[in-house]
Amino acid sequence: MNIFKVLANGDGRITEPNISAFLGYLLDPYEDHGLGFEFLKRFMDKVPIPIENDDDNFNVQSYDYEIIFEQAFRDEDKELKKKEIVDIVILCFENNKGRLKESVAEFLITKTRELKYIFLLENKITTGAKVDQQLKAQFGNTIAKLKIGKEKIISLYVTPNDRRYDDVFEKFVENEKKAHFVWKSKNENEEKENNPNDIYKMLLEIIEDESSGKIEAINEYTKHTLISFIKFIDSGFKSKKEEEKINAGKKVIYASLNALFSSEEGKTVNTKTQKLLIEFSNYVKERYPEQPLIVSYHKTHPVSVYRSFNQQLCSCVRYSNGKDVRFQIMFKKDKDPQYHEMKSYLDGKGYTYSEQGWGILIKDELNIVQICECFDKVMEYVSWGKSTRSTC
Repeated sequence: MNIFKVLANGDGRITEPNISAFLGYLLDPYEDHGLGFEFLKRFMDKVPIPIENDDDNFNVQSYDYEIIFEQAFRDEDKELKKKEIVDIVILCFENNKGRLKESVAEFLITKTRELKYIFLLENKITTGAKVDQQLKAQFGNTIAKLKIGKEKIISLYVTPNDRRYDDVFEKFVENEKKAHFVWKSKNENEEKENNPNDIYKMLLEIIEDESSGKIEAINEYTKHTLISFIKFIDSGFKSKKEEEKINAGKKVIYASLNALFSSEEGKTVNTKTQKLLIEFSNYVKERYPEQPLIVSYHKTHPVSVYRSFNQQLCSCVRYSNGKDVRFQIMFKKDKDPQYHEMKSYLDGKGYTYSEQGWGILIKDELNIVQICECFDKVMEYVSWGKSTRSTC
């Protein structure tokens, strides 16, 4: 179940304020998600924050933060006095930094803190939501309302990866301290250049780094919520009903192998092959529990394994009359350095295979042990640790 897609079913969408609230939740290092400063640090690493004391990077953890949602700023000196609402305001304060203990007592009594920076984050989740001059108006009204110098204000723009938003950001020249983030960069085969400030990729890297032990463990609830949010971003923030409507007549992904075998399309798979597919699917999940692998089930590709959400590794594809399957590996000859290593492995095993534009199809009917051994080699060649002998 994807909680975001389910909640979006009410009126067919989740609104920008909803998404802003969750983004702000992840950015707040003091919230109960258990990420601490992990996401905030990765996010701020992309922001042009002035560096002091010859430090290489802005030390995120040296400051205190307050997150405010839908904050209105109005310039009282202007005739129209139109207010500008900022989706997320991040207040960055100087903290105690290990000074004398009496400084802590003084802070607790007076509640006074020195503002270091104020980050104005404007969020858009649809391509038609852009508003010209909005960033300029927010910047000007904040200065006027708070009576602070513009050097303390950093403007952040989070949008779909669309040229129209690039144009809005480029025309916003009033504040040099600004950064443009996208929810998700487009695929490699699309014309528009990818934006390196990719929130989808940041969240994906947190999951992958946690799985490989590069960062502290994340609790299971937060991990599953992040994965659901990553998939929600990938869908373009569409509800389950919207996706079903869009995908009507398109490729059907089943929730499980049992669901596939119970369908009209899956009834022709023989019992022997069903057993093999179930064993392989279980092997992938049990052998690599710490890796963010995704296993999907489709009528022509009963079991497909993906690394993360956008890189297919291999599939068991229905072959000939559809009653049995063959194993295919999605290493491309002109793109993946592992392609030739995989060919050498298959040659050593004496397997018959054909080279396709999308990868390699093994023509021999492999048993479960052979399929698992091939999959271990795939995992080894994508640099996820050393392969060990199959336990199928």
